[in-house]
Amino acid sequence: MTLPFRPSRRATGVLLASAAVILALLILGLPVGTASIATAVFAALFVVAAVADAILSRRAWHAASFTLTRRLPPAFAFGLRRRSVAFQSM
Repeated sequence: MTLPFRPSRRATGVLLASAAVILALLILGLPVGTASIATAVFAALFVVAAVADAILSRRAWHAASFTLTRRLPPAFAFGLRRRSVAFQSM
């Protein structure tokens, strides 16, 4: 079974916030070379964190025991003493 690799809302928010910070620093006069290095470092850290999270999640999924619990409402339970549906004749 393959697990889909999709970024969470938090991860997307972190990426957007970091892009906004770098843009604001560029507008305030940060040299482009410094901004590109900061962006590259942040992107590398983000990729490492995402890969580590994917590996840990995959290990946790495979280590978990599979259980299936069937929970029926009381109307479908066997040995029901009262009627769950009453029909009236006209």
